[in-house]
Amino acid sequence: MGKKRKQEVIKLNQDDSLEDWDTFVSESSQGSVFSLSWWLRTTLSNKFEISVIKDGDAFKAAFIHSYFRGNTKIIRNPIFSPFQGVLLGKSHRLKYSAYLSDQMDYLRILIQTLPQDGKIDVLCHPNFTNWLPFYWANYKQTTRYTYIVEPLFDEKQLFKNIRSNVRTDVNKAKRKGLIVEESMDFDLFWEVIQKTYFRQDKYPPIRKSYLEKLYRESHARGYGKILTSFDEYRKPYATLFYVWSFGTAYFIISGADPDIRNVGSSSHIYWNGLLDAAKVAERVNFCGSMMPQVETLLRAFGGKQTPYFSISKDNTPFLKKAMHNVSIRAKEIIKKYGKIGHDKQ
Repeated sequence: MGKKRKQEVIKLNQDDSLEDWDTFVSESSQGSVFSLSWWLRTTLSNKFEISVIKDGDAFKAAFIHSYFRGNTKIIRNPIFSPFQGVLLGKSHRLKYSAYLSDQMDYLRILIQTLPQDGKIDVLCHPNFTNWLPFYWANYKQTTRYTYIVEPLFDEKQLFKNIRSNVRTDVNKAKRKGLIVEESMDFDLFWEVIQKTYFRQDKYPPIRKSYLEKLYRESHARGYGKILTSFDEYRKPYATLFYVWSFGTAYFIISGADPDIRNVGSSSHIYWNGLLDAAKVAERVNFCGSMMPQVETLLRAFGGKQTPYFSISKDNTPFLKKAMHNVSIRAKEIIKKYGKIGHDKQ
């Protein structure tokens, strides 16, 4: 028998070169743009750590620790980074039982690297399907759903798969003369996003500076694009920001001018997003949503309902948890009454 190589756990962070990490991400079935080093550095302001199991020179498995500041140590996905958590390397095992045994061992080791005095709430890639070791370690799991449209190469079949009322909306927008093109005018994009949320009496879920940084970084690296629909007078109707990597495009955030009704601009921008994504990807992942009104629209595009895991555990001491909850409630009150005061001005 050959001598078994010794496995070790190493910690990577923003100060490392991470070239080997990016190679591992590109080869992992759970790899996506959301796990690449430049994305982590952009979304987490260099506050992250990666636990990696190495076997010789090979990366076998990893867990991304996305840290957030505060009195409580929290590991969770950054906003607009829906799939992170566990990544598993390629396996050369011929027997499924041997492959699964390796996976169980890797996951047990990774669980031991997670903080024992904080809160973990991570969203995993749809290709991660084995949360059993987390169950044994008293973690909780909630199944969430996204929609994936594939393949993208046949435009006629894509359109046929769309629900009839959405096809009607797309054709209505075409008759209106709307055209969709790439736009690098981020301020215009943000204006439409703001209108979308303000109409619902909400603020956008993200700061403009954060989203702009994410767009500009992904666009500069050839991983992201903004599409905007215009009428003949160059008035914007709808907009979509999407990113892609390793054969999959991800629709990050979209919006439509709520003052322009009955034009079908939301359906039209999604349809054109599918067509545009076909130039760089084999499939589109809509990245959720679990909200009924949004899910209905996403389902209408003929994608396959695909589950993915939300894995969580809260080890926060009682007193610290209570203080954290009071802090969150105070911020909600300030935000609520601050908005009322702003509206009265």
